[in-house]
Amino acid sequence: QNKIRPLRLVFRRRDGVELHAKIPEGDSGLVLSKDVDEVPPKILRDDSQGRIWKKAGIAPGWRVVDINGTDTSAMNSADPNLKKLLKTRPAVFTCRPHGIGSQKSGDLHVQEAKPVLLSGVSTPQFLETRKKSRHDDGEMKAMRVPRPCTDLPPVVDTRLLNSRAAREGAVDVQGLVRFGGSTSAVGDDDNKNRPRVDGTLEESLAKPAFRNVTLWSGTTAVGCVKLKIKLIHPVDKSWRAESKLPDDKVYFDDMLLRKRFKLDMPHQLRVRCYIVRGLNVSGAGSGFGNPYLYFMYGDSQVSLEGHRFLQSVEPRFFRTEEQDVNIPEQSLLEIGLYDWQENGEDLLIGRTCIDLEDRWFTNQYMKYMKLGKVPIEFRPLISEATESNAQESAHIKKQAISKGSLEMWVELLDATAAAETPVSILFEPGLVEVEVRVVCWWVKELDMRLCEDEYGDIRSPISIRCRCSLDYKGYKGKDPREQETDQHDGCVGEGEFKWRFLYSRIQVNKGAPEDCYMTLSVWEYNGLAKPNLLCESLLDLRSFCLKVALDGVSLDVEHNLQLSNAQLHQRLLEEA
Repeated sequence: QNKIRPLRLVFRRRDGVELHAKIPEGDSGLVLSKDVDEVPPKILRDDSQGRIWKKAGIAPGWRVVDINGTDTSAMNSADPNLKKLLKTRPAVFTCRPHGIGSQKSGDLHVQEAKPVLLSGVSTPQFLETRKKSRHDDGEMKAMRVPRPCTDLPPVVDTRLLNSRAAREGAVDVQGLVRFGGSTSAVGDDDNKNRPRVDGTLEESLAKPAFRNVTLWSGTTAVGCVKLKIKLIHPVDKSWRAESKLPDDKVYFDDMLLRKRFKLDMPHQLRVRCYIVRGLNVSGAGSGFGNPYLYFMYGDSQVSLEGHRFLQSVEPRFFRTEEQDVNIPEQSLLEIGLYDWQENGEDLLIGRTCIDLEDRWFTNQYMKYMKLGKVPIEFRPLISEATESNAQESAHIKKQAISKGSLEMWVELLDATAAAETPVSILFEPGLVEVEVRVVCWWVKELDMRLCEDEYGDIRSPISIRCRCSLDYKGYKGKDPREQETDQHDGCVGEGEFKWRFLYSRIQVNKGAPEDCYMTLSVWEYNGLAKPNLLCESLLDLRSFCLKVALDGVSLDVEHNLQLSNAQLHQRLLEEA
């Protein structure tokens, strides 16, 4: 309650695997290694009363890297400053299972000697990804997105949602996953290798010739005017002849302007929209949605309600839509997704708009058309808070939000000569079947505090079994999704199984794989009661299955998997 002055605050960057132990008073019971080469100081054992360190999740072999905000990562057990810090009370000890932070490179040589890194990624896969990341990527070198690897980012992090596809993660137009930044690897005449841009194509093209100005009637948009303004001071009527910009002579001359933008402009354009897939698509309100495509050419709308995807966040459309439009009446192309409702009116998920007239008059875009290499772009689906979801989105205050993105590209041709240019091939990549084998050797250091009888006493010994369950839509094997080992009787904290779980015929889409999760758990079996869950762990196998499907080479990972229990964790927090 009394204010401490002067007050010293210390801030440090926390590692994701660090744990803290609070020692308010008395002996810490911590025994450190006397080896002066152990930097930071290494914990040998826990001699404290009540097992303070074990309850905090800190095991022998962990390192003390910070005490009360003082960095101890450069100290050893013989350092007098460390001995002084160990006697400070109260004290907050920060420990991690390795010496140097996982974000730094100094500890990598220790981890690379193991088959699996502390993050759970296989060491061969990490080394291969790091080797690729050091190579020059040519046109793709400046991309802001990460490379695909087995260490996936958290999918629930709002900063990473609706992100653009990674460097080698885009789907090729003919179902082949290839590097899209440069054609040098597969030949310049290879039409299968379509380039792609980071974000929308407008961000990579030059600014349009005219500026779009919206006309408003109160708060309602009623139209748009395209104009170009140039201010000259002092007044000089001969400025066009002296201008160094060749386009000025066209834009500000009545006859030339009319010839280029009216007489030479085809009255009808053939619009070909290639929709590959949606990325991180949410529902119109919240959660999963049932998306289907719609196209709006001016006032004419085409809806593909019959091609809806139920409960999908990454719908794979692989759809080509072709339409003749009149310019300038239908120059604004709107593409979006509706959320299909079984009962009631379908709700808008999001939409994106493309000005076809601006693209037609952009020289760089017309060069792409002549080469037949219009890049794949990733267009965000923009939605606004409407009356249907105003209660959920009241804090947004009608601001535009992104509900996902579309991987697509658009081609524009003169309608009279469109038949001479064939439609680009677009179909979904084929499926590759992989097999997952999981071998459970043993269970060690099993916490039995949840094995209580009706009187609250801990049962010992107990009978345990291990379970393995697979959550993947593309599993077509004959074996059940949930498999179980035989029963190990007389367990007092350890159990030996030597059991193999087999999941064959897991169908992987090389272009856009679905989420694949595996749950490993340990259960207590008692003949007089239902099975009791003791601990479990969730594994994300999506990138591992994709790696095997792409390379055609088996991937072996051996790891001591740590299992946890939320109920036991809460009890330990209450006891601490």
